[in-house]
Amino acid sequence: GGGRVKLMASKRIPGWKRTKAPDYTQEEVDRHTPLIKSSWKLVLETVKWEDIGHMMYINMFALEPALEGMFSSDARIMGSRWLDTFNTMVADCHTPALMHIRLETKAAFHIKTGVRTEMMDVMGQAVLKILKDNLGLHWTGPVADAWGWLWGWLTQSMDR
Repeated sequence: GGGRVKLMASKRIPGWKRTKAPDYTQEEVDRHTPLIKSSWKLVLETVKWEDIGHMMYINMFALEPALEGMFSSDARIMGSRWLDTFNTMVADCHTPALMHIRLETKAAFHIKTGVRTEMMDVMGQAVLKILKDNLGLHWTGPVADAWGWLWGWLTQSMDR
């Protein structure tokens, strides 16, 4: 299970230690989680799964063409892998500490492939573009704030 993955990650990175999740308030979680989950549900109902992941990489490479050279797989394959992880983060957004643990299990892979925290800004812009483009009138100020909070928190978590 998950414990095995965590142990494997710690063995692959010399000096790797579990980190504390970034701070958050329960008020933030309670305010943002329903908006994140309901808007994500709308996206999943209106856009094919494989297209969401593909859009992520298309958007990211449009924003930062130099990133394309870091990836050896087809954008649809990478998109599917990314979307599996991202969908889990959305499902777990009511429990930030669990999101942090899940991100830690990805640390070895990301470090090995050269992913840096600075790239989270471009990824965040790519994600927000997917949401804005597909939510239409459902992309409101509070929804944008909720997604901004989630992406900011995930970025802090990756930076630990």
